Amino acid sequence: EIYDDGAVYFDASSVQDIAEKLELVARDGAYRTRLSERAKKRSTDFSWAHCAEKTLEVYDRALHGGTV
Repeated sequence: EIYDDGAVYFDASSVQDIAEKLELVARDGAYRTRLSERAKKRSTDFSWAHCAEKTLEVYDRALHGGTV
C-alpha cells in the first residue's frame, strides 16, 4: 500500500477489526507517535516536484518513440 507502515490497516468488512484498531490508536500514545513519525517519513517519498519529473520522463519517452 502507498502508506506502507505509516498507517493502520484493517478489514473494512469487520466491525470487530475496525474497533480494535481504533482502540489501539486511541489508547496507545507510543504507538500513535510511532505511526505519526512513520507517516511523516513516508510522505517525503512523494512531492509535486518528483511527480512532475516522472511525468516529464514519460512525455519525453512518448515523444521520442520510447516505451511509456
